[in-house]
Amino acid sequence: MRQGGGTDTDTERIGRAVALSGAGKWGTVPFSALVPHMSSRALSRARGICPDAAGVIVAAFPYFAGYTEGNVSMYARGEDYHKVVLQRLGRSCEALEKEFPGKRFIPLADASPLPEKLAAAMAGMGVIGRSTLFFCDGFGSFVFLGCILTDAVPCTDPEQIRGCAGCLQCVRACPTRALRVVEGRVVFEKERCVSAVTQRKGELSAEQEGYVRAGGSAWGCDVCQKACPMNRGLGTDALDEFKAGAGGYINSLDLDTLLGMDDAGFFREYSGYAFSWRGRQPLIRNLRILEGEKASRASER
Repeated sequence: MRQGGGTDTDTERIGRAVALSGAGKWGTVPFSALVPHMSSRALSRARGICPDAAGVIVAAFPYFAGYTEGNVSMYARGEDYHKVVLQRLGRSCEALEKEFPGKRFIPLADASPLPEKLAAAMAGMGVIGRSTLFFCDGFGSFVFLGCILTDAVPCTDPEQIRGCAGCLQCVRACPTRALRVVEGRVVFEKERCVSAVTQRKGELSAEQEGYVRAGGSAWGCDVCQKACPMNRGLGTDALDEFKAGAGGYINSLDLDTLLGMDDAGFFREYSGYAFSWRGRQPLIRNLRILEGEKASRASER
């Protein structure tokens, strides 16, 4: 992977700054390479953030802490990645502003107008799988992506986008057929995705409740990640904020616990987690669905 661009000195300066964030891998891509893949709204937002945007630095932050059973998706068990990634990229931006005086470096994560997965693929950091997840070389899909948008030009040309092997293990494993093959290609239907459904507000349809039961999760889903060969043999390289055994790491949520607190208590207890943004009601709903499934299975024995 070409890490950084311009002169070797620029590459080293960028590398030193990005290293301060603790990113497992990083790369760069010209902003112009992303423009054709952005909506007019996203493009307007990006140019509003950085009017003379010229380059994007992409960083991957590993969170794999080992496979442990639980009803919360692995990405949401540690500290809220939105805050963690922005804080870590903020350190790099401060260093970059010193290295490149007069240039702007703006950290972005998740709610970014940039197509992060595509940017990472163009930066040569890994591949976008049939599951739509990005698989970072060395860390699999268990990474959070963050970007630094800049009006500096420390970027190489985009690399050829690599595809996954197409083994379709993710398709076969998906419990709700959110991933399936149509006319020879894999399509993703978000409305059927367990992760998306568990995050919906309000009441669920009977069909959607079935998706929650099929996934067995109160928040998110890891089925396609666990099935993918590109995620085998990974080391537990999670950053400190995402490590199993670290203070506050949560594998599962408990229905009685959530019922025993009001909304204010919920946010006092869980505001530091990525699952908290929807509040406690969707979680209570999902856990009740799962509890009902357990009771039904028990009565059949």
